[in-house]
Order: sequence, then structure tokens, then C-alpha cells
Amino acid sequence: MTSENSETIEYIAYEKIKKYSPAFYFYCKINNKNYVYVSQNLTNLDNGNPFCIGICMNNVSKNQRAIIVNNGSVKIRYFGQSIENGKLTNIYLASRFSTIKLNGISTQLNAEIIPYTYSGAFLIKLGSIIQQKNIDKCKGNKERIITIQLDINNENFDLYNIYLLSGLSKNKLDGQPFSFYNIGTDLSIGINNPLVKIKYQELIAAYSSNQDINTICFSIDQYCKELYKQIPEPIFSDYSKRIIAINSSGQTVYDSDYETLGIYNYITKSAYKIVLRPNPFNINDFLVFSSLINSAYLSFVNPDISENNNFVGSSFTYPVGTLYEMIQANINGVGVSSRYAVSNSSYNYNVALFVGLTNSFNLNNGDSLVVRLSWKLK
Repeated sequence: MTSENSETIEYIAYEKIKKYSPAFYFYCKINNKNYVYVSQNLTNLDNGNPFCIGICMNNVSKNQRAIIVNNGSVKIRYFGQSIENGKLTNIYLASRFSTIKLNGISTQLNAEIIPYTYSGAFLIKLGSIIQQKNIDKCKGNKERIITIQLDINNENFDLYNIYLLSGLSKNKLDGQPFSFYNIGTDLSIGINNPLVKIKYQELIAAYSSNQDINTICFSIDQYCKELYKQIPEPIFSDYSKRIIAINSSGQTVYDSDYETLGIYNYITKSAYKIVLRPNPFNINDFLVFSSLINSAYLSFVNPDISENNNFVGSSFTYPVGTLYEMIQANINGVGVSSRYAVSNSSYNYNVALFVGLTNSFNLNNGDSLVVRLSWKLK
């Protein structure tokens, strides 16, 4: 099925293609012909840059003519979770579901899906679900046919685990016996620890149920503390680990270098407050959770209050979200950097990971944390 405004173009099938499969294009210089294919392992055809041009509307064998639709509403092969009727859902090209290899299959994204990417970095978005009744009578993860509105985008920036930690470079860093992959592996060990996953779900629940600021701060701090605890020490004894986390506003919400300072005060059992001296603004205090937007008051922090110790000049007052690896992680899922620290005259090596605070893909990357693991000289 296609809509009246759909455009169809014929190409030559480079291989056997099932009806309703997304098709990739390449031009053969040898015989000056335009081909389409579907297999994700044919990277020699396009140097690893699969370019999706539309949906194949007929079952076709090798060297037969494939009818390709590149706009309008069209049926596609779908694998994955059931789709909620009436909900706008973006559909992407998939590579694998858990241990099941997918070929010519579309899906909505979730933690079990590995998307198929353009240029090794960008999602291949196919379009969006058309609102209709009984859109998905089948339940469970199985292949079926659904209808979408085509809106193909081979370089979509609404990313989800595109650069996985497992995909980090294994090349040793200059002058060091380790790579970013080694640091990412330790971060992955922490992220995937069962106790950390429990704290993660508690944090998601706190956000999704619109809990008060005290509960939110407690949940973030508990998650980050457990994550730091479960990440192993660097395999090289000269180095120590450090975890920093920022929220979606770029505010630092956790720093393992500060044992008594954070966004939650376990003595008062409430969000941590910084007390001010008398000031022209008549502001008595503000939350560590919102330090950046209250930076105008930093000069009035009361030095005689023990709870304020180490706050001024800490990462909670610094726009950590502007650091290169943090920006990378927000865009691509993972970011890396090597940075010289004047404080100890040595380099810090950092791997940052985007952690969405929803149980499903969020188009706008809504509430989130970016967690950065650093290896630094002791």
C-alpha cells in the first residue's frame, strides 16, 4: 500500500530483496547501473556508508527491477515492541534485537535494539507511525507489517547509544599503556551492575512521577554513589578513578572527589543548600542542584558555615557541560577527551556516557544525565 502522492523509481536489485524492506543505493562504475540492496554486510559497496533511499515494494531476485517508494505512506517490515495506538512513534532501521540479527527490518528504539547506522555514527530514520485504529494487533517481539509515513533521514541527530562504550578505540593513548576502550570498559561494568540498575530504575521512577526536589536529589545522588562504588579501580596503580555527573541543564549533580558536598544533605535529609551572608538581593540560601543559575550569589557564600566548605570553586560552580566530551556525549551517546590539569601537572583521561532518564527512547533527549569516568594520576 502506498499513498497517492508516493513516488516510485525502478532500480536493479543487487541481491534478493523482500517486499517492504528499506533499500540502500549504490552506483556501479563498471557497468554504469544504479543498484539497490538490503544486506547490512555488503559494506564493500559503499565504504560502510549505507544510504537508504526508500522502501522496496516488490519481492525481487538478483538483477530484477526493484520498485522503490521514497515518500508518502508505505508498508514496512517491523520487528519489536507493540506500538501504542495514536502515539507518534519514530521508526528507524535496525541491525540487531538482543541476539537476533535483523536485515531489512525497521523498529522503534529501546535498550535491546542495536540500530543500523550511516557512516558508523548516525541513525537511519525511516519515518513515523500513521495514526490508525488497531495499529498493532500482534503483541511481543516478532516481525509484522505496519504502515508509516516516510521521512527518510540518513543523518538524524536524535541519537540513542550510537557510539557504544564497546566501540571505543583500543589504540593506546600517547605515552600511556591504556586506551579509551579500557576506561569505557570500567564505566560499562559500573553501568551494568545489578545494584546500579536498581538505583537507575528508582531514579527514572522519581523523574517520571514528578517527585519533589528532595526526592530527585536523593535519587540522583544514590545512583551516582552506587555507580562510583561498582566501577573498578584503574588497572594501573598510578591512576585513580573519578566520576562526575551533569544533568540536562549542564549542572554538576555529583562529583566523587567531594565526599561531604553534593546535591543531597544526608543530615537534614533534604536537597543540599548553600547558606549566604546578608546581601543586597535578600537571598538567604540556594540549592547546590541549581548552582549555575545562582552564580551571581557566589561572592556572598558564608565561609563560617562548615557545610559551605569546598563549595566555591568546586565542579558544582563550574559549567562542566561545556566540556568537549560532555557535548559529544549529548550528541553521540559517548564522548572522550584527554585534558591537561594544571593542579597536578598531568593529563586526565575521560569517557562520558549519555544516560537517558526514561525507559524508552526520548526523541528530545528530555531529562538525562551525562556520566563521566576519569582516570587521573594519584
